[in-house]
Amino acid sequence: MINPWTPEENIVLHQALGKVAEEAAELAKIATRCMIQGFDEAEPVTGMPNRQALREEVADLKAALRWLYEIIDEPYKGESQRERRKFDGFREWQAMLEAEAAKRPFRDDDIRRGLILFRTSNNAHGFTNCISIPSKLDELPQEAKDEIAITMHNMAASLAPEAAKNAAAPIAFSPSVEKLEWYRKGNDWYAQCVLGTYGVGYVCTSYVATLRSVEDDQWRDDVLARGFDEVEAAKAAAQADYDTRILSQITNAHAQTA
Repeated sequence: MINPWTPEENIVLHQALGKVAEEAAELAKIATRCMIQGFDEAEPVTGMPNRQALREEVADLKAALRWLYEIIDEPYKGESQRERRKFDGFREWQAMLEAEAAKRPFRDDDIRRGLILFRTSNNAHGFTNCISIPSKLDELPQEAKDEIAITMHNMAASLAPEAAKNAAAPIAFSPSVEKLEWYRKGNDWYAQCVLGTYGVGYVCTSYVATLRSVEDDQWRDDVLARGFDEVEAAKAAAQADYDTRILSQITNAHAQTA
C-alpha cells in the first residue's frame, strides 16, 4: 500500500536521525574491513590501525545516539533490560562458538590456506607484513604449530622430493628488502610501508627524512636524519632505515625458528 510519506519536519530531529544512520554506516564499513583485512592490520594508505579506527567509529556512533536520546527527550539512563538480554545472548553465543572451535580438529586444507595467507599477506600496495607474521604464529596453540611444521615439510617434499631426500645442507638465509615507492604530494615526498609512512621534505635550509608510525594506538613522528642538500639523499637515508628495521625483524624471526 502506497502512503504519502514526507520527511520529518523537525529539522533537528531530522538531522540527528540522519547522523545516527551515517555513523552506523561508517561503523559497518570499518567492521567489514576488520573482517576481510584483519583486526590487527592497518589501512594501507593512512596507516591507521583497524582496531583504532573501529574504536573511533564506535565512539562516534555512541555520541550520535546520545544526541538523539536528548532530542527525543529520553536521556540515556544506563543499560536497559532489552540491551542486557541482547548482550547476555551475545555472551552465550560466544561461549558456544568457543566450545565448538575447541572441538574442531585442524584440517590440512585450513593449514594450507593459512600458509598461503602468511606467504601472501600483502596489503593493497603489495607490502608484505613481515612484522606481524611471527606474532601471529606465536599466538597459535602448540598443536597447530606442530601441524603447520609437518604440513610445510610435506608440501616441500611433494614439490621437490629429490631435493628434500638428498638435501645435505640448509639453504643460506639471505633476505632482501623491497625498495620504497615514493610519491609526491605538494613539495614533499612520501612512501607507505608496513612500518608507517616515510616522509622527505625541505625544512629551513635542508631536506629532512622522517617516519610516522603508530605506537600504542597513537601517532608517533620520528626525525631520522636531516641536513641533506638533495632530496634523493634524504630518500636514501629513509630507505636505509627501512632496510635496517625490516632485516632486523626478519633475522630475529628466522633465529627463533632455526
